[in-house]
Amino acid sequence: MSAEAARAQAFLAAIVDGSNDAIIGKSLDGTILSWNAGAEHIYGFTAEEMIGQPITRLVPPDHPDEVPAILERLARGERIETYETVRMRKDGTRIDVSLTISPVRDPSGRITAASTVARNITERKRTERTLAFLLEASSVLAGSLDYATTLRRTARLAVPTLADWCVIDIVRGDTRIERLEVVHRDPEREALVRDLFTCQPPAARQPDIVFRVLQTGESEIFPEITPEQLERAAGDDEYRQVLRSLGIRSAMVVPLVARGRPLGVITLAAAESGRHFGDRDLRVAEELARRAATAIDSAELYEEALLANKAKSDFLAVMSHELRTPLNAIIGYADILDAGIGGALAEQQREHVHRIQASGRHLLQLIEEILTYARMEAGREDVERTEIRVAAVLREAGEVVEPIAASRGLRFTVEPLPPSVRMRTDERKLRQILLNLLSNAVKFTEEGEVRLSAVEADGRIRFRVSDTGGGIAPEHLEKIFEPFWQVEQTSTRRVGGTGLGLSVARRLARLLGGEVYVESTSEKGSTFTLDLPIDPDDNAADAA
Repeated sequence: MSAEAARAQAFLAAIVDGSNDAIIGKSLDGTILSWNAGAEHIYGFTAEEMIGQPITRLVPPDHPDEVPAILERLARGERIETYETVRMRKDGTRIDVSLTISPVRDPSGRITAASTVARNITERKRTERTLAFLLEASSVLAGSLDYATTLRRTARLAVPTLADWCVIDIVRGDTRIERLEVVHRDPEREALVRDLFTCQPPAARQPDIVFRVLQTGESEIFPEITPEQLERAAGDDEYRQVLRSLGIRSAMVVPLVARGRPLGVITLAAAESGRHFGDRDLRVAEELARRAATAIDSAELYEEALLANKAKSDFLAVMSHELRTPLNAIIGYADILDAGIGGALAEQQREHVHRIQASGRHLLQLIEEILTYARMEAGREDVERTEIRVAAVLREAGEVVEPIAASRGLRFTVEPLPPSVRMRTDERKLRQILLNLLSNAVKFTEEGEVRLSAVEADGRIRFRVSDTGGGIAPEHLEKIFEPFWQVEQTSTRRVGGTGLGLSVARRLARLLGGEVYVESTSEKGSTFTLDLPIDPDDNAADAA
């Protein structure tokens, strides 16, 4: 070998060894022949530990062994690109990897070995799973007004996507806390989680942290819980034994709060997975808690509405009888007079009777209209206005939608307003309107961009959500704001959704004294505009 070839080979070896990706050589029977520094970093094993070992050592015991099938394909000369699977590190934790596997040929062209380039995609897959989890949790929570059932389902969704086990506590009455659900990724260990609380001394039967989070309304996160901390935990030997058995490594305790009222607490813990919760995990847990709290609040409001509706129905039934009966009698006697049954009427008298008849029937029609309107009305939404920073609401809405847009391959842009711009409105309702509009834009945009912006002019702020989707036909521009209406059934099945988002957005906007309208060009996208007053007249806005 020439000196130049030797230098080139040494240079190539340095590139391979310095790569962040795992680059592994193996024989056609799966024996590892080479192992670079990137492989050691990703899998945790040294070259000395792995060279000469079977590549199947990296396959988790309970995971399907796809290695034999891959080796057969390599022997036939196939190249396998971007194959995503699960592998196991030296410490026993699982990671998601993307593999590119190629046959290696000798100078005569005969396939003698194979090379694998592996990239750790655990974080990306984790993000994808988290987004899918939030979407599924939203669907489950919106699927029923029995909040106990939906929260139990949500707890089972949270495990194992967010945590290895989950506990949901709900406030009953003013102070009593009820354990609604306990879920562990290993059904046989769920009993241990339940024992964690039942075996505590009576004075500590409800963990202090649950009360603390309920009182403060602030989440608490414990990124790393050491065995020493577990040993120092309060309680008797039985309690500490349960803690040791669960092997808790990290935990988050998140409040369930709706309209400023504490409803409960979600506790999420990591153990077997080896995960250590961070700020991103906490944001996801808090988003789950917000959605769950909304479901609880909606269920309670629904129960209240049912009771109020029954009372209203009883009231309307009584009023209907009390108003209609004498009014029908008046109209009936007027008809008798008009028919001349009691004697002939003079022309002026007949004219007066006709006026009685007309006024009576008009009043009867008004009563019917009022009763019909009252039956259609489900309830009343209160508005709580405060002075808010508009830029902060834009940022928060963008933080929720941006990862969803990214998962669909869309660019997402927020054009910020200066921090000094403020307005007086209901912040929760404004955020909900923006999220509804943004979610709709992301859902119906296949490629391109979704943009959120706002401008201040003439005492109003106009929020705009623009997308590069397929657009909306002119004849559908108003229909899209009708409850449950969607363009076509096939589209509904493809993108999913309830068909209520835009209807709710417009009704909330009008409640805040504003309006939502849309401009759209077929095949070029749509722009939804939310127009709100900066400082509304409360009486006028509420009347809207």
